[in-house]
Amino acid sequence: MANKDCARRHCELGVAAKIGATGVQKLLALIAQHESEAKGHPDVQKATQVQKLVLPEHRQIAVEWLIEVAWDWQLESTVVYRGAQYLDHYLASYPVPALSKFQMLAISSLRTALKHSSKLAERERARLPYKHWAEVTDGACTEAEVRSTCSKLERLLGTAQRGHPNAKQRLRYLWYRLYDAGVVKQEHVYAYMLASFLLHLSLLDCGLSAVTPTLLAVAALSLSLDVFGFAPWPGALQEHCLYSQGELQEVQQKLRTAQPVA
Repeated sequence: MANKDCARRHCELGVAAKIGATGVQKLLALIAQHESEAKGHPDVQKATQVQKLVLPEHRQIAVEWLIEVAWDWQLESTVVYRGAQYLDHYLASYPVPALSKFQMLAISSLRTALKHSSKLAERERARLPYKHWAEVTDGACTEAEVRSTCSKLERLLGTAQRGHPNAKQRLRYLWYRLYDAGVVKQEHVYAYMLASFLLHLSLLDCGLSAVTPTLLAVAALSLSLDVFGFAPWPGALQEHCLYSQGELQEVQQKLRTAQPVA
């Protein structure tokens, strides 16, 4: 989203004259955040042009498998979101030469995401050796192939991509902002759980994977609030993003129709 578009929207709403210097600073920070997200987000549409063998359904199955691996290994829940982002960055950059190599790419993306996590639990640190990642593929690749693919991912990913937020991180941030504002209470955690489940489904959908993290998190949280009878677009949520209700509704419609792997 361009700065001028954001500025025009707020001017039309008559907000700019009312928010003061602190409000302007906050607005500029949100604009910078949105632009940074757009810059670091995978170009999912480009991936469909680059790939000749890997289809959306192949990606869907691979990401579902990564979710299972992350669950079995008790990895921190945001790691698989970052892994899916890294996978999409690769798919938008290099063609996969054979479907038999796709599982290797998927598991290497998850391993690279774990390596880039800010804090690793001891059980996660114990998983870093490449042999674990090759073994979980049941012979689909070797330890040397995982090492080589991880190195290629490291060269591909720049600072913007490595530090790119993911939707689960943004959901946590927004939930705590609602909690601080008194919109939700501890006993309303079921609303968070539904939003988290919607994000889980979004990982499997190429169209939703193209949506930037904050927009996806806001759409999922707003939809969940609405389901449970809360105001779907509270001020405490609006002040942490620059999206219109039309933008949210478009993403929410995709979330409503998202389906897990059969």
